Amino acid sequence: MKGVNDYTKEEGHKKLTFATICQSLYLTSTFYFENDMISYASTCAFGFLFSFIPVVMMILVISIRILGANADTIAAMISSNTAIDTFFKSVNTIIKTNPAISDNFTIEKTTESIKSISSITNFEIIIAIAIILMARRFFSSVMVSLSKVFRKEIKPRPVIQQFLTLGGEALLIIAVCALLVAITAFKTLVKLPLLQTFVSAHPSIFTSLSQAVSVFPYVLLFFAVTICYRIGSGTRPRIEIAAASSCGTTLTFFAFQKLMYLFINVNKYNIIYGALSGIIVLLMEVFFFFLIFLFFAQFLFVYQFFDTLILSQLYILPQRDDTSFLASLKRLLFIRPDALLHKEVYVKTFERGEYLYKEGESGDTAYYLARGTVAISRPNNISYIERGGFFGEEACLLDKTRHESARALTEIRVLIIPQEKFFALLDRNPLVSRKALSKISRYFSDALQSK
Repeated sequence: MKGVNDYTKEEGHKKLTFATICQSLYLTSTFYFENDMISYASTCAFGFLFSFIPVVMMILVISIRILGANADTIAAMISSNTAIDTFFKSVNTIIKTNPAISDNFTIEKTTESIKSISSITNFEIIIAIAIILMARRFFSSVMVSLSKVFRKEIKPRPVIQQFLTLGGEALLIIAVCALLVAITAFKTLVKLPLLQTFVSAHPSIFTSLSQAVSVFPYVLLFFAVTICYRIGSGTRPRIEIAAASSCGTTLTFFAFQKLMYLFINVNKYNIIYGALSGIIVLLMEVFFFFLIFLFFAQFLFVYQFFDTLILSQLYILPQRDDTSFLASLKRLLFIRPDALLHKEVYVKTFERGEYLYKEGESGDTAYYLARGTVAISRPNNISYIERGGFFGEEACLLDKTRHESARALTEIRVLIIPQEKFFALLDRNPLVSRKALSKISRYFSDALQSK
């Protein structure tokens, strides 16, 4: 059986054709719904909501006490994201119903309160530990979701997963603090007299810089998702593939946000739902982000193990006599495995009349017929295999010599599947195992009848 290190070799160059693109999207969508990624996206969104306040508290303490951020900088960061800004305004609306709380719950007073802490007591330490443990809910949900996507290819690593969860938490806090530093530096530079003169003379440059700062959160998101795909998956995809998947996630989420605020009147939404609107909008954005995030994670899985996944689909390809719509559609989609047919390691061509193997030879390979017709000769019968058929797997599975001969009736093109690769198909797909057991049962039944 192969391990993760062997499978990642499948991640090399793939021939990009229309059939390959359709097969990739079909496999990604199928696994996405089979793994119930929508429920996992909901879990991640709930984890985010549960961890949101603890993470914000840690960011505020680090930003104010260590980086020296002021109330204006924090307010600028909050207002840079429409959903988060709406969320904070909604929370503020709720708090205003209680004057005792609202008089003290402002960004300015919170900043001063944190700055006024002169010594750390045991109570603060306990609270800090509790906050860290609460914040782990979100990062733990993300790691569990990725484990679900890549579960067949990674070994359980509870200790490493805990470190990755804490690492994700630390990276998020560092990233947000870096954003605060960038905002602070930008605002400080803009206030310099020399730069004010330059800005007045070249307003377009200042506009471009402002737009660049507004894009910065998406840049941080891109790097965070790339690291998550690269390390959190546990299958070590190439960095450029992880980055490409991350780019797809970030751009799709960016487009979703623009479309959402284009078609949703947030102000009207606030009037209808009142103070809860900000929480609902933020939660909806987070939920859709994780729908997108997990879709591209599933696509990354399909890309990494595409060869084995395609071979599995070829083995369970519906027969020609199955004329149902779904069977016909699946046969049409997978009968031409372009990604494998362009790899010399799999493909071999035989002329008419040539033998692929003869009775008594070693049976350490299985075959998929991509073109032509093959005759299977047994002591008491002859059968014919046409395009889309698998054959020779019984001896391959049992590690026995061949009990039949296979001869090309026309010029043929076949995919040759080594024994260890075929065993990998059994491990990956229960339908493959079921069909293989059925073929072995028939194999022994024919052997007994021939005696």
